[in-house]
Amino acid sequence: MKILVCRRHAAHALILLLLVTVAFAEDRDWEEANSLLSKASELETFKPDERPKFHLNVTFTFHHTTKGTLKGTYQRDYVAPERWRDRLEVSDLCKQERVRIEKQIWTRKSADLTPLQVDLLFKALFATAFQMTPSDVVDRVHNRKLDGVENRCIKFHSVVGRESTDGEICVDQAASTVSYWKYGEREIWYSQYGSVAGRLRPFHIAVAEQGRTSVEADVAYIIANELTPESFVPLKDAEVSDVCSTTRALSRKNTPDPFFPSGMSPAQFKGPVIIRAEVDETGRVQKAEVIESMHPTIDSAVLETVKQWTFEPKLCDGKPVKTITRLDVRFRY
Repeated sequence: MKILVCRRHAAHALILLLLVTVAFAEDRDWEEANSLLSKASELETFKPDERPKFHLNVTFTFHHTTKGTLKGTYQRDYVAPERWRDRLEVSDLCKQERVRIEKQIWTRKSADLTPLQVDLLFKALFATAFQMTPSDVVDRVHNRKLDGVENRCIKFHSVVGRESTDGEICVDQAASTVSYWKYGEREIWYSQYGSVAGRLRPFHIAVAEQGRTSVEADVAYIIANELTPESFVPLKDAEVSDVCSTTRALSRKNTPDPFFPSGMSPAQFKGPVIIRAEVDETGRVQKAEVIESMHPTIDSAVLETVKQWTFEPKLCDGKPVKTITRLDVRFRY
């Protein structure tokens, strides 16, 4: 009996030791991850009192589902976060001009929906401060070669509600700059870093989704001391929107999966249909278009279903506002 008790205590002690070891390893990985990202962010992000005035010029190419490979340009004149103007042009698909003055943005555009690939480029272009959040769990920190260069990479998963999304961020060990960022099925590569007013910024960006490159861009910064707040005036015949101090993201309310069309074999079609939708202030879908197609019959079934979906609308400073979102729609069989 005494031997049994001793073994039981020994087993409990071993389990406790393992738990302590795992917790220590997790804390160590978390600290290293934050240290890597803090250093990279400091190298890439302008401090509030050091932000330069500049012209940003971007040329890019991307693959559109129906129109094939397209070229585009994007320019931004920047004085401060609350003072800038930009211009976007994508072949004959869309033209857009915006001006921000304090807490309002004036937008004039030729199409209702900007291509999703352009939105992905914007997210990659303006992400400069990287950090782990309370919803991120660091799985491990490890070495990895990217294009022959040694990187220190953070594998993690982000838990929001019942959903978990895998991700990875890689930092060039020699330069301490972010070279790779993966979240879910989206991947971003940053390369050709150069100095811009004392900070390091990538001059080439590539974005991939589901393993396929969707957009590539070459970036140039030109310091522009002649820019002043007076350089920016409201656009005529433009839509005016408020900039939010606080936001609550759009969330699904009643979004059942569509049924797979009868007479077609599910085995032939894998993956979701990807929709870009405009959701109004009441949470209803007003406009929707397919941006990743499976088949015309399947696409039509998805669109008909999505138009019946309802959401909890996005909130801007507590007020419901319309928003544009991406929807990955899967089928019930």
